[in-house]
Amino acid sequence: MTNAERNEKIIEGMHKQTQERLNDPDKFREWYRQIQGPKLKELEGKEAEHMLLVLTLVEPYKSTNNQRTATDFYEHAGKEYRVTYGLGDNPLVEEILYDIQQD
Repeated sequence: MTNAERNEKIIEGMHKQTQERLNDPDKFREWYRQIQGPKLKELEGKEAEHMLLVLTLVEPYKSTNNQRTATDFYEHAGKEYRVTYGLGDNPLVEEILYDIQQD
């Protein structure tokens, strides 16, 4: 089998998987949720300032750093937040909104 034939088979397989997802709304919804990740609500103004103050009193459960930005993940009062530093003068404070409703 040549490389061109192998590549053609791979493309055909990918096309078949995509069509199966598009033709079955349940499979598509499940796949889309897997790649989309949770929704985020950006906190702004006084709300962001207040939450940032509150989160300074809580230890992050996860931190990441890619040399350009640093992100801390927090849990507080039954909600999850992420704070990203390095995108501007002020940190970006976001609430992570998990979709628990299953259609």
